[in-house]
Amino acid sequence: MLPLAQWLLRGQGQALAFVIICFSAGCIFWPINILAVAGLALLTLRLGATKSATIGLLALIPASTIGYQLGSAFMPVLLGLSTLLVSETLRASRSWALSLLALTISALIASSVMLLLFEAVLLEQVAFMQNILQQLQAPMGNGNPTGNAALMTLLTDSLNSRFMAGIWGSMVSMMCFFGIVLSRSWQAKLFNPGGFQREFHELRLGKIDTLLYTLTSLGFLTIDTSMMTWAWICMFPLLISGLAFCHWFGMQKKLKQHWYVIFYLLLILNDFLRLILVLIALLDVSINFRARLNKQNTFEK
Repeated sequence: MLPLAQWLLRGQGQALAFVIICFSAGCIFWPINILAVAGLALLTLRLGATKSATIGLLALIPASTIGYQLGSAFMPVLLGLSTLLVSETLRASRSWALSLLALTISALIASSVMLLLFEAVLLEQVAFMQNILQQLQAPMGNGNPTGNAALMTLLTDSLNSRFMAGIWGSMVSMMCFFGIVLSRSWQAKLFNPGGFQREFHELRLGKIDTLLYTLTSLGFLTIDTSMMTWAWICMFPLLISGLAFCHWFGMQKKLKQHWYVIFYLLLILNDFLRLILVLIALLDVSINFRARLNKQNTFEK
């Protein structure tokens, strides 16, 4: 996809067309939004938020119009504004830790906006999800609750407008992050080969950041089970920090590519593995695994 990145940087006309098309298509097929984020973030990383904001705002007009017809006009706006904020933070600070903080704040704001301004849309989605869960629960019968049945019951009890607002915020967080990662990798390949790998491998959250994410997540969980999606938004940076360590460890051990494929498949399918990555990030704050393992490797040599 490197030729695409080169093409985007050749002029604002093609960059605007690309972002418009991807944001508009993203209203129908959401994963395409990642390409829209990547295009807008690449412009921000190279030109700054002032110049890229014009392209971003112009692109959001037709995308929001299409989204309005489909009942999701808010998504391009929330995603575009979050992209500008996070990518400009990364450009100015060159710190993934600060960028993840900006990402978390923007995702929580997106959830709050959804809850305050689009509650009617959220309630429609809640009714739709409740209908699906009821259909899934029916075959389970009325016997002793299994793990899946207990999970279904928990979701049914938690499902309300706050829960759905957190889901939208989580989607903004994840699509924005993966789009900016893609744009940063493009930028590194074009102007600083190997730079993205080094900075991502070095990603490690500070003690204050980790404490903030942990306390905020626990705070949301104590309010109500419907706020678990908001808690996930706050745990997402911890997950990414744990993921960065695993990539660094894999490079140290010179793991083959197929191990990464297996790892990501398990990560998608297994909730427990995601919790392990969060735990790794929490421990890394005090233990600093990289420094210890580097010292151990030096001693062994």
